Amino acid sequence: QDSIWASNVNYISGFIPSQTMEVNAKIRYKASPSPAIVTPHGDWVEIKFHEPQRAITPGQAVVFYADNEVLGGGVIEGLLLDQ
Repeated sequence: QDSIWASNVNYISGFIPSQTMEVNAKIRYKASPSPAIVTPHGDWVEIKFHEPQRAITPGQAVVFYADNEVLGGGVIEGLLLDQ
């Protein structure tokens, strides 16, 4: 799947972006970061990966980065369908 949503998002800087942003995101600790677009919605986000991801698991963490800097992360709640 290529689109998920995550809750309980924590932005490391404390600043909640108001628009979509290009990031690299990881859905597993040992996974390589994958290019994605994050769309913030307050305390939850939509994440649309450029390439489908395997084994997206609700309850796991997703973390997103700009270059090597952690921007934030949250808890995967589920897939976004019909995107």
